Amino acid sequence: MPNILQVTEPGVSKTQQIKNDLNIKSPNVILPQGPDAVTGVAGKENGAQNGASGGGVDFASNYQNFLTKLGESAEISKQLANLLFGADTQLQASEITPQFAELMDTLYSELTMNSADEIAKYIDDQQKTQVMFKGGFFDAIRKMMKDDMSPVMRSNILRFIQQYSSMAEGPHHLEQMKNLGEDIRNLMLPSVRGDLEDVLEQMDWDAPAGDTKKNTEILNSQVIPFLSKYISRTHNYGPIRTASVLFSLYAVKYENGDSDDLDALFKRLMRYGDFGLFFEDEPEAEYAKLKEELQKQQGQPISKLIADVLERGARGEGGADSADRAQQVMKHLLMNQSVYMPLLHMLVPFRYQDKNVVSEMWIDPDAHRDRNSEGSGKKIFVKFTIQKVGSFELVAYMEKGALDMQLFVPGTLEEQYSNVNRQVSEIVKRNGLRINSLQVAEKVRDLRVDQVFPEIREKERGINVTV
Repeated sequence: MPNILQVTEPGVSKTQQIKNDLNIKSPNVILPQGPDAVTGVAGKENGAQNGASGGGVDFASNYQNFLTKLGESAEISKQLANLLFGADTQLQASEITPQFAELMDTLYSELTMNSADEIAKYIDDQQKTQVMFKGGFFDAIRKMMKDDMSPVMRSNILRFIQQYSSMAEGPHHLEQMKNLGEDIRNLMLPSVRGDLEDVLEQMDWDAPAGDTKKNTEILNSQVIPFLSKYISRTHNYGPIRTASVLFSLYAVKYENGDSDDLDALFKRLMRYGDFGLFFEDEPEAEYAKLKEELQKQQGQPISKLIADVLERGARGEGGADSADRAQQVMKHLLMNQSVYMPLLHMLVPFRYQDKNVVSEMWIDPDAHRDRNSEGSGKKIFVKFTIQKVGSFELVAYMEKGALDMQLFVPGTLEEQYSNVNRQVSEIVKRNGLRINSLQVAEKVRDLRVDQVFPEIREKERGINVTV
């Protein structure tokens, strides 16, 4: 079958070879501690030397770590399917907490779709939540990071990225502090639990991303001093102190995500004459769009429910086996927030017509660049598993309303290829698109992301720092 969509095996060359013997001194993420720590662009000689000597950020190691995690994430959709819909849920019923069981019932209700239109809206809502380091604003930032600039400007850009990351994760930090607060309260002496409750009740746990001032004041003036005094007076240096330290770390991250501080950093960047030259639109408009999209992340009930299930599952509330699965899914979902990730990546579980479906999608909104096209082509890779039917894979390229598609289906559907072809064609036409080519074949192996998107190995497409 002709390879119309340019799905390739990873090539090996002198410039793209991934070496297994890199001298990685530490598996931990290395953060720049100041402007002097960022001394060059990854891939250039001076930057590479600094990374090797320990005087700066080890860009090569960070990127290799990203590629390794990407390769390990092939089973993430199966892990999520087992966690949400697998038999483990019934087998571990005795280990599941009542709160977790109630949360799962609510999630099942939200994941049940009654029509194709409802599924389409659900997928669109999920896409809107995946805005970290995506969109026109960060496309311009990526261009800047590949260009020569002053160390001060580079430092300010890195500070902006770090502050934006803290703001985007603000609701998550609040949720973590809320859960930790409950755990700490349960570990305290009964005589003082009420006092901690009174303090925590002043927190606005539903505050939007970037609106941190009120909560930060309560955290710094009441909650953290209360925890510190309790530990000092009781000499409890066990689980309470550990949980309190984690609580304080989340509080610091939360405080760093203030919207006004981010606005001030953006205005500082605007003072550089070259800053606006990298944007296709006005920088102010792109920045406003970025913040608007960020706010849309909140209020998505399914996304929040899935996040709650993963967090509680990782703490063991769904049983011992589910804890490991939840931790694995959470670890691989962090790749979505990587500055190296040039693709939009989504996990979309749902129930339709009494069947459980888990779909995983990767989208390259700028695929036309790799085809030297002047249009606005998008390349899409979708894996989905339908209960009692099997696993499917779809690779598609869409440009100007036209689609080139390859659909790989389970071998059990071999006799129905013509029927599948006809139904897919009807769905495409119903959505106002046209098909240039459509090929249906048996799925004999799993495609890897770097086969469908070989350009993902080109580190220059990412911002070569880890935030």
